[in-house]
Amino acid sequence: EEVIRLDVLIAYVEEEIADKELCVRAADALRGDGPFADSLLAGNGVYGQEAVDRYVFQLVQKLKEFPYLRLLGGREAGTWVRDELVAPCFTGRWKFYSNQKLRGFDLPALVKTLTSENGLLDRLYYAKR
Repeated sequence: EEVIRLDVLIAYVEEEIADKELCVRAADALRGDGPFADSLLAGNGVYGQEAVDRYVFQLVQKLKEFPYLRLLGGREAGTWVRDELVAPCFTGRWKFYSNQKLRGFDLPALVKTLTSENGLLDRLYYAKR
């Protein structure tokens, strides 16, 4: 099987953040104003928390489907990235492996989980080194 680079997963997460303008939307959500205030939590034909939950479900599904075992380093490297770096980002808020909501995320918490120090991207950059 063809080896897949971790860059593919990093690029996917970066593109999701940029394409969905998650950082801007989260900042607007915290302030309650800005260009996205009205359409802030809309997507997939649903609104509010349901839209965020549905988005997190789709995001986790994509993260689960990534072919971790085809990463350079094989099964050992792949399971380490998935089980020690990716899945723990969702602990307490979302069941990663069964893709079920626990406490869930509001948009600012999701953005923090993806972009903060020791967040998902930070961990993936670390693993790439």
